[in-house]
Amino acid sequence: MRKALTIIIAVGAVVALCGPLTGFLYSGGLGKSPYGALPVVSLPAEAIPIPWFGGKMSNTFFTTLIIDALLLLLVGLGLRHARRGDVRPPKGVLGGMVEMIAEALANFADNVAGQRGKSIFPLVATLFFFILVGNWFKLLPGAESIGILEKPHLANIPAYAPRLIELGPLSFYTVDGTHPVEVEHSDGEAQADTATEAHAAEGEGICTACNITPFIRGVATDLNFTLALALVTMALVQAWGFRSQGLRYLVKFINLPALSKGPIGVIEFAAGLLEIISEFSRIISFAFRLLGNIFAGTVLIFVMSNLIPFILPAGFYGLELFVGAIQAVVFALLALVFINMATQGHGDSSHAAPGEAAHA
Repeated sequence: MRKALTIIIAVGAVVALCGPLTGFLYSGGLGKSPYGALPVVSLPAEAIPIPWFGGKMSNTFFTTLIIDALLLLLVGLGLRHARRGDVRPPKGVLGGMVEMIAEALANFADNVAGQRGKSIFPLVATLFFFILVGNWFKLLPGAESIGILEKPHLANIPAYAPRLIELGPLSFYTVDGTHPVEVEHSDGEAQADTATEAHAAEGEGICTACNITPFIRGVATDLNFTLALALVTMALVQAWGFRSQGLRYLVKFINLPALSKGPIGVIEFAAGLLEIISEFSRIISFAFRLLGNIFAGTVLIFVMSNLIPFILPAGFYGLELFVGAIQAVVFALLALVFINMATQGHGDSSHAAPGEAAHA
């Protein structure tokens, strides 16, 4: 009974905050808030000024650095806990969730790769947690909506008049979602009720036809990130293959000994060349599968927020939590399968330990 009452109160609070209690913010119509506008959905990463890093940095790279720091902090806390001699995970929801996920990944690695699983597991876990946090990070409040006010870089991106927000001693600019402004006519066609703020913004070096370039953006919505991750993963797959089989691993791609078998050998040699194409296709598959699913989620939330800005987008945020986790699982487990395949020679179906094939 208490749980049901808590859920009812929580839903009521969400409805109130997203509806009647914030109705005064939406004087311009449903979803047209004078205190902001929907974030711009852009496939290329946007540049943000970083004085100590050559002047500029893409917002996806900046987000990646934050995620790296967060994961390293969690690893440091875990190592500190382990060095105290306590083999049990830290108490709490986070510790229990990490333990559950790590145990599931370790069991799957053992089932797929046998004795090799223990050596492959650290890479698989790193890929999973890195992609998972990256996919979920863009769902945090303020992500993809708090950033720099500037003139749109492309002509097809909507621009809005700036609006000054004053909250006691705190003041900042945002865009006026009720007053779109043509970029080429921004100085002469500003709306009357925002003209004063636009001129004040212009005096402070703020654009008069603006959108917001966010500081934080989903890293997997940038092809540079997904392609780099795919290249690193497939390079490690090849490294594991050489580690396990030595130079014999090259026979998988250029099977010169098979040519001595006659017509059948020619077919085997051609199949090896197809393996080279297959390795490159895996890079493309890795990169575009992750990019497509996560970027599509961003577009979906944008569209739903534009159609019905109250209540409905919360359900799609929950869907994105699920999709982000599934994509992390798919990427990590495919890397595990590819590494296991690379460590096995032709006709080798046993789960030998790393290095055994090389010394056979």
